[in-house]
Amino acid sequence: MIARNDNIAARLNERRKQLGMCVRILAQRAGLSVCTAQRALTGKSDQRMGTLLAIASALEGEVSVRFPARAAAVREKAASEKSRAIVRNVQGNFALEGQAVPPSAKRRVESQIKRKLLHGPNIRLWS
Repeated sequence: MIARNDNIAARLNERRKQLGMCVRILAQRAGLSVCTAQRALTGKSDQRMGTLLAIASALEGEVSVRFPARAAAVREKAASEKSRAIVRNVQGNFALEGQAVPPSAKRRVESQIKRKLLHGPNIRLWS
């Protein structure tokens, strides 16, 4: 399943209207039930990628995936978030014992963890 995306549904529905095609005919051309086609065009429920692809094809269109951020930027962001979470967790435990570290040490540890996440096995970054 893909997450609900009102924009895709709206664009497909707009194309259908531009072509003057009723939902029943669209569903028939896409090999879908009328109910499934209607749900996909409203964007109010999650739809399978296959459903969206079938509708797009029936409308003489296509669905594409775009990744605006570079992979390195996504990895960097994930490593930053994970290193902060790890340090926050450890810092919380140390604080309970009265052994919390100062902010400068905390930033240094976050940086070290981030570096290890980025240059170590991918499973560490994404798990």
